[in-house]
Amino acid sequence: MLVSGNHPLHEPELDTKDIFLNKLKNPKFTFNDKFTDMSKDFFFKLCNPNSLDRYTADKALKHPWITRDFKAKKPLTTSEEIGEFQIELQLRRIV
Repeated sequence: MLVSGNHPLHEPELDTKDIFLNKLKNPKFTFNDKFTDMSKDFFFKLCNPNSLDRYTADKALKHPWITRDFKAKKPLTTSEEIGEFQIELQLRRIV
């Protein structure tokens, strides 16, 4: 709503309570041209239902879309950090 002015799932003229709740359970987001790739990345990292794939508040505040430092590296989610750690362990075993 902050980017486009509209709720990404709600259509007031079409949605009943049941339809809206179903959309919340099975979201299919559509974005208008006001959404950049960086803002979409930030949105999906905040809204992921899996807590390991979702940003913490601290990581969200470090995202380039918030800091406006678009050359900065995007923070990793917990599952991404675990994946990188596992790769590092495998490389250490090889060496």
